[in-house]
Amino acid sequence: LVSPNGQIDGLDLGSLITFDQTAYMEAGYTSETSALNKIGYVYVPNTCSQNNTNCKVHVAFHGCLQTLDDIDEDFVSEAGYNSWAAANDIIILYPQ
Repeated sequence: LVSPNGQIDGLDLGSLITFDQTAYMEAGYTSETSALNKIGYVYVPNTCSQNNTNCKVHVAFHGCLQTLDDIDEDFVSEAGYNSWAAANDIIILYPQ
């Protein structure tokens, strides 16, 4: 992995996109009765969406009490995965 070295300036970042997770819930379950929130996130570096770059995928599972309901978007935007992903052509999936 290439370290972003804390240097975000000049790094071609990407987009944090929400997606509907309800399609992944078992029949009969809702976001209230399953372990999934209705919304999940995916971070896509610009190099992965704009070029024919062969990007990897990493799934980032939050810890206890780090859900969207508990800390809003802090985990998906502030945990540090996104700058590493932008520097290394990695798409980050954040199930909630």
